[in-house]
Amino acid sequence: MIEAAGIEKLVIYVDELDRCSPNTILDTLEAMRLFLFNGKVAFVIGADERHVSYAIKNKFKDIEGINMDIGKEYQEKIIQYPILNTKYE
Repeated sequence: MIEAAGIEKLVIYVDELDRCSPNTILDTLEAMRLFLFNGKVAFVIGADERHVSYAIKNKFKDIEGINMDIGKEYQEKIIQYPILNTKYE
């Protein structure tokens, strides 16, 4: 659809993702992944990383043998340039 519409680059802003329910957060991230490797679509996400991490951890809590911070690892695969607000750290 992007190519058919003649769109060269598309930037989508997703703000306040952290205010969504954990299931909606994961659904949104999974939908975004469908477009990430297109090369023509970029996302700018406004969210508290801790809330997103919580949603991810809840989704994958039943996976055995994971000795990592799944919330952090998942976000690092999707988000290339995080801008952190050091006020909360």
